[in-house]
Amino acid sequence: MTPPDNSGLEAALRAEVDGEIRFDAGSRGAYATDGSNYRQVPVGVVVPRTVEAGARAVSVCARFDAPVLSRGGGTSLAGQSTNTAVVIDWGKYCTRLLSVDPGQRTCVVEPGIVLDELNRRLSGHKLQFGPKPSTHSHCALGGMIGNNSCGASAQACGKTIDNVRRLEILTYDGLRAWVGPTSPGERERIVDGGGRLGELYAGLDRIAAAYLADIRRGYPKIPRRVSGYNLDSLLPENGFDAARALVGSEGTLVTVLRAELDLVPVPPYQSLLVLGCDDICAAGDDVPRLLEHCSPSQLEALDGRMAQLMREEGAYLDSLAVLPEGDSWLMVQYSGDSQDDVDEQAHALLRAIGRHEKDANVAFSDDPEREQKMLRAREAGLGVTARPPDDRETWEGLWPDTFSTCFHPSIAISAVRVLEDAGFRVAVPAKPVCCGLTWISTGQLPVAKKVLRRTLGVLGPYLEAGTPVIGLEPSCTAVFRSDASELMPADQDVQRLAGQFRTFAEHLVHHAPGDWRPPRLARQATVQTHCHQHAITKFDADRELMRRAHLDAEVLDEGCCGLAGNFGLERGHHEVSMAVAEHGVPPAVRGAAPGSLVLADGFSCRTQIEEGGTGRRALHLAEVLALGLDGAGLPSEHPERLATRPPEPSRTARWTTTAAAAALTAAAGAGAALRLRRKP
Repeated sequence: MTPPDNSGLEAALRAEVDGEIRFDAGSRGAYATDGSNYRQVPVGVVVPRTVEAGARAVSVCARFDAPVLSRGGGTSLAGQSTNTAVVIDWGKYCTRLLSVDPGQRTCVVEPGIVLDELNRRLSGHKLQFGPKPSTHSHCALGGMIGNNSCGASAQACGKTIDNVRRLEILTYDGLRAWVGPTSPGERERIVDGGGRLGELYAGLDRIAAAYLADIRRGYPKIPRRVSGYNLDSLLPENGFDAARALVGSEGTLVTVLRAELDLVPVPPYQSLLVLGCDDICAAGDDVPRLLEHCSPSQLEALDGRMAQLMREEGAYLDSLAVLPEGDSWLMVQYSGDSQDDVDEQAHALLRAIGRHEKDANVAFSDDPEREQKMLRAREAGLGVTARPPDDRETWEGLWPDTFSTCFHPSIAISAVRVLEDAGFRVAVPAKPVCCGLTWISTGQLPVAKKVLRRTLGVLGPYLEAGTPVIGLEPSCTAVFRSDASELMPADQDVQRLAGQFRTFAEHLVHHAPGDWRPPRLARQATVQTHCHQHAITKFDADRELMRRAHLDAEVLDEGCCGLAGNFGLERGHHEVSMAVAEHGVPPAVRGAAPGSLVLADGFSCRTQIEEGGTGRRALHLAEVLALGLDGAGLPSEHPERLATRPPEPSRTARWTTTAAAAALTAAAGAGAALRLRRKP
């Protein structure tokens, strides 16, 4: 089936909309998923720089009869942020807190602002937006309005619908207006005024009148009812509130441009009580009994199945460790004006249900840090269930490091082959990117931050979609897993990327489909681990992947190869560098059998092995697995000769090339996408 021609739509969006227009395969792949298991590749992506630009994008799409889908943080758990539509991503630029009225406890926001960021900006007023879903660190207010999000705080603060005062909305046919609760007199004036707004209000009035009894009977008053359209908001006793009727409609009725929200005070003191239960059913049965004795500010459950998935993923194990005994848990948080007050609320509940703070199935804390650690277990659990480790549909972003791009492109090409063989679809950033390690290692931290911010901008679609990014070079991977977070601890995108950045081996071992197996190589291997693997990423996944490939691996424990980044390439350091190497790595390689493989994932290690008079060239694990996919078998001696490498340069050229490698930076990324694509 020939895909539809969207070139005219794309051209019009580029000409008329102030924003990033992304119709490339990588961006569309990155936006094909949200926090759920669903996958829908969009028509294209628009990242408007202003709310007005977003409204203009809707107008252009309407002209081409193209469906539109608003997207915030992409945290939806049932596929609401994915569709075969033009995705409008509000989360990059439309993130302003427009106004705050502390006296009325209200604020006006743009749809892309993240909940935690909004509450941080409101903290000076000691106010916050009450609903707090588990994805509060990256969910956007527009998404919360579309989804009618609630979270653990719903017991005290209600759902999003209960905290929305007015909405500025845009219909697909171009009507733009502020809507909210409407008295009968005001409604009559709107209808009498005619026009599209009058038509819509007249239609809503007819629906409410015709189905008044059905709506009253069919919409139960359940605190966390979030299903379907909120027609009960149109009942006269509920103020005929058009804004609240639109909350939870998932963008199927209107596009939300701005929102006026109600706020609640930030509680000065909190405590957390965690009760272990036999299973999730017992935990649910306990809730009504608990509520007879307390009025918590948060009440949430954690299922034992979630905890098991987290253990399988190796995620948030420190949070699970602080939970009390049990197979499921109830988390009860209290707020108050003093520490004594919140502590007494927790102890009163324990007395009422016949438990004690010292019981093995009880954990009590009024320490904020420990509270957050326990709550993180619940928050992390949802993400684990939403993205099972055997999902073969997921797109994977491949990090185009300088060394693979410019010196050993065979490594990146091989990685794409193996990942695709395992069932993944691979995208590569279409613009230059750099990890900034050159500037970090030389102490030029302001420049490093600037480089990283530019890279985060390019990786924005991957971050929003939760797409993993696969690193092939250990030094680059270590930057995103550790250095960048330490350098920019307050940057949420840096923290998110740290969680999404994986090594090649980690991804194949922990996330490949259960029926995938690497090629059976049946060969001995001498393996040098990179210093950043020792210090940051570790080597367990690599050992397991080699075991599955039937490699008899001797992993060297001889320390550093001696090159140490750019140290061994600098004038006056070469002799020291080689002296360090001769303590173990080159002698071990020289002693390896001619038919064995020599593996080193780090460019520095490979360079030192090749320059150290070993007579051998080292391969990346991705290259070895790709060679195994060919099925032709490896040569009996020096199997590395099958790998593609640049021709051997003269001694002068070799020194120039190697020295340049240590200094190469962001200029290296532009051609990566083209070079890594396999020819059809």
